[in-house]
Amino acid sequence: MTIGWQTIKCEGEDMRVYMGVPKREGPLPAVIVAQHGSGVDGQMQDVVNQLYKEGYVAAAPEFFHRQPNYMQQTPGAIGKVDYTDKGILADINATIAHLKTLPCKGGPMGVVGFCMGGRFSFLAATAIKELKCAVMAYGAGIMKAAPDGPTPFERIKDIQCPILSLSGTEDINSTVAQMKEVQAELTRLGKWNEFHFYQDAPHSFMWFNDPRYRARAARAAWGEILAFIDVHLRGAPA
Repeated sequence: MTIGWQTIKCEGEDMRVYMGVPKREGPLPAVIVAQHGSGVDGQMQDVVNQLYKEGYVAAAPEFFHRQPNYMQQTPGAIGKVDYTDKGILADINATIAHLKTLPCKGGPMGVVGFCMGGRFSFLAATAIKELKCAVMAYGAGIMKAAPDGPTPFERIKDIQCPILSLSGTEDINSTVAQMKEVQAELTRLGKWNEFHFYQDAPHSFMWFNDPRYRARAARAAWGEILAFIDVHLRGAPA
């Protein structure tokens, strides 16, 4: 298998994961891709494809597998699906465990998340010690609690790894003020962090089939993601 869908087990249930696994001897660096509110759609699959081309093992678990009819809902329901932080962490841990069973053996691991996936990426960084880095692209909802709370922001002292944040100055879901508050607290706590704000870019500016797409900001942000994970997963010079 090189790239495509696999079905793995998570807490006894089936969970689909879109994966790219280079045909090379391991252990290879791996990246968990945390989906946005539209699921593991073409945009998220493209992220996996691009990381695969860069030589990473990449895996995007379907976090909404507990709600199988989610993708049949109306577009207005996107982003309103119910989830728990415990469930999200279980999904990420199940994906990590699966990667370790592959011939590539799953080397150093990081997580990259988009929109609500940015929240999940931040959450994972507070709870999963195996992660060597975490990226939140326009991470939405860091200040909001899931039904099982607390908020990811309230867990910030437990951050385990370097954080990269990428957001736009026109984002109304994860505003500059909110992101600067997160940055200030990470810095106060001595947590490695790097925040980028792209001028005139709205929320979801990297989503190529959305009117909010901004090509220049998207290219710059993708370059930052690759440089960041290269340092923390491959040991490239900073």
